[in-house]
Amino acid sequence: MKKKKYLYIAITISIILTGGFISYKKYTNYLDSGLYGKPLKQINAYDILPYDKKITPKVAVIDTGVKLDNTFLEKSNIKQEFTDQISQSSQKGHGTMVTGILTSNGNGHSNPGGLIPKSNILSIQTGTDLGMTSKQLIQAINIAIDNNVKIINISLGTTKDTPELQTIIKKALEKGITIVASAGNDSNSINYYPAAYDGVISVGSINDKKEISNSLNLSNINIFAPGEKLLTTTANDKEQDYFTGNSAATPVITSIVAIMINENPNLTNSDIKSILISSADTKIYKNNEIKIVNLKNALKKASVENKKD
Repeated sequence: MKKKKYLYIAITISIILTGGFISYKKYTNYLDSGLYGKPLKQINAYDILPYDKKITPKVAVIDTGVKLDNTFLEKSNIKQEFTDQISQSSQKGHGTMVTGILTSNGNGHSNPGGLIPKSNILSIQTGTDLGMTSKQLIQAINIAIDNNVKIINISLGTTKDTPELQTIIKKALEKGITIVASAGNDSNSINYYPAAYDGVISVGSINDKKEISNSLNLSNINIFAPGEKLLTTTANDKEQDYFTGNSAATPVITSIVAIMINENPNLTNSDIKSILISSADTKIYKNNEIKIVNLKNALKKASVENKKD
């Protein structure tokens, strides 16, 4: 019997209080943590995020699905599709946390909320919270292509580089889709796919001190963003909680990509990747040069790139 290759979700969920998730009603100090306050200032985004304009480009989130009845997602525009019957049994924990960073109720300052709350999200539920097969990921990318999305958020990865996965990633890129994918959390020498593929924007996580959150293969990470203790939605319909890891940082970059395309629809996926890197802040970490996203700089460059007269 042929052995299946599984993708494992690249996350760490920080449980702040003993006994489980923190209810938003009990949570009072979000202004000093997560995406609120200092982290937004660190990426030059405090006056821009959350973005209050309608987002035109459709964003696909390939993950474990979204708990659509979460109170904090009731105003969000989310459509959900499934790759197979097994995927419909997912607990939707990881996918709900990823999606909540993109779009959820609140203005992000006086109330916690998503970074692009007026966005159009296609949640493609595949696998379960334990992982998924390469075949399921490929099916999900095909669904995204068929639905004419402009951006795909993939907050997961596999160490297995397969011709089939390469082919579908290449197809999506050739269709003009921007793919944002998380690097793995657990090794400084292993490549994670699709993040390691050319053309994909690979994302790593930093904390509120601009320190890298975990050991990584830095040679394959294009851009870093806040990804430690971000307050977001959970699979419990009335709760939010902290979310940590490269999976959490990835939708931060996806939000920025969506804003860039919204401001300048003429940008290509190669333009977007180049602008994110060239406009980023540079930091030396263990003799490696890393790039930390700078939203204002990125938008300034994006506004003039490929503009038609």
